[in-house]
Amino acid sequence: MSRIGSDDSLIFGSRPADGLYVTAAQVSSSSALTDALTQVTLRLRIALYGLLTVLLIARSVSGDSPVGWDAIVVLAIVAALGLFGHRLMQHRLRAATAVLEIVGDAAAALACLLLVDVGQAPLGWLVLAIPVVGAGVRHSLMMACIVWITVVVGNMAAELAYRPAVDAGTSLSLGIQQLAAVAVFALPATYLVRHLLGEAERRGVARAAAQDEAQGVANVAVAARRISEAQSTDAVITAALTATDELGFAGAEAWERRADHPWRVAARRSAKPSVAGAVDRWVSQVDVTGEPLVVSTFDDPDTAQTLHLLGAHTMVVLPVVSRRLVLVVASNRKVDDAPMRWLVLLSEHLAVGYNNAVRAEELARRAQGLEHEANHDGLTGLPNRAAVVRRLDHDLGRGAPVSLLFIDLDRFKAVNDDHGHDAGDAVLRATAERMRSVVREDMIVARLGGDEFLVVVPGDDPALAHKVGERIVWAASQPTEFRGAELRIGASVGVSVARPGEQAHNLLQRADQAMYEAKRSTDDAIVVAG
Repeated sequence: MSRIGSDDSLIFGSRPADGLYVTAAQVSSSSALTDALTQVTLRLRIALYGLLTVLLIARSVSGDSPVGWDAIVVLAIVAALGLFGHRLMQHRLRAATAVLEIVGDAAAALACLLLVDVGQAPLGWLVLAIPVVGAGVRHSLMMACIVWITVVVGNMAAELAYRPAVDAGTSLSLGIQQLAAVAVFALPATYLVRHLLGEAERRGVARAAAQDEAQGVANVAVAARRISEAQSTDAVITAALTATDELGFAGAEAWERRADHPWRVAARRSAKPSVAGAVDRWVSQVDVTGEPLVVSTFDDPDTAQTLHLLGAHTMVVLPVVSRRLVLVVASNRKVDDAPMRWLVLLSEHLAVGYNNAVRAEELARRAQGLEHEANHDGLTGLPNRAAVVRRLDHDLGRGAPVSLLFIDLDRFKAVNDDHGHDAGDAVLRATAERMRSVVREDMIVARLGGDEFLVVVPGDDPALAHKVGERIVWAASQPTEFRGAELRIGASVGVSVARPGEQAHNLLQRADQAMYEAKRSTDDAIVVAG
């Protein structure tokens, strides 16, 4: 295990088919300069082999050669192998094709030089520079030096073997001149070309890295906007996990802990679930240390097996919100530090968005609680007077037929006086529950306060309202068990049916008057207002 920021190489998940970002080292470093130099060396090779073909045809037609035909034929065969063998083997044995290519170019240059009359073409040695420059451009400066020595020594040996008219001293002097001339011309040119190619490659890598960095930061910025627009903690987490997928990671999980509950996976964006006892151990460790953690297959065999089961090469675990949220990201490809910077930046935006969402949810719950308290009775949980009046105003305002039952409990004061207010509260709660159980779901049972209740009945049928009143009387008359005693009460009910254009307070007042009339008549009575 290692900390982010150490020298350990990190692994970054990216799908080969559709991953948005790869590392700068994986980006092609080709540029206009590289392409131009490659085209120049290719044209030089074509010119070399074309010159060899022309010289062979010319010498064959004239029937003479400055040197023996056996050497020319051998060199031509080697050159042909270098030319066509490269085409045949370039996709199989790259090392062998490189050797064939270099040897073929050198053989072609030597053959051209041997076919040229030195007296008539004193600058014919320049063909020796072509394989030297080609080897340097395509391979390395060291290879160019080796080819340089090889072609010059080979030319000196051929001069001594096949030009007996020239004495050894003259051949040696000529060879040294050619050696120096090729060195002065070809090697500096090769070094310059190699330097230009290296600079072009470095600039290409730097440009690719800058483009990757800019795209990664832009992608994180898009994720930050999505996070800021999210309305809940779940939506915030989902936006962050979506961003990890778009950044090219193999998978991600958000681990969350609420209150004193254990850590749990709040959301997942990966092909495989977490291995029990493994990821949660890393999550707990990060929660304690408060520092990011990188776990890779190089750590130990147990960790390697766990990551294999998870389908990942490395797990990056980052603390987002202390003791609340941890981000776990799976990756499967080596990268530089840039993707880690994106991930850390994303986790910072996630922390801000998550904290804001948590506060918003808490405020929403508080507002909902306050609204509930403002519209409901604290003892029984029933709607209160304000809630019922608003409902009546709404129904009456749109012309809906409504009936109202006003209920006052009988003998409730005696319960309070004889058994105490705890007993009275128990009777109120039990009676409220029974009232709710005997009416339809579309009817509203509310508590006005004290021992007074209301029931809103949809419709303007007095018979239906009276029947509901009978059920209320029965519910109130049922005994309530309290500390071994049976507490009994009753109910008087006043009923009013809404008149066209009537206001809520008038309807309530008529029901109240009917209830007092019922209370004066006898216990458990029901009176319908006229």
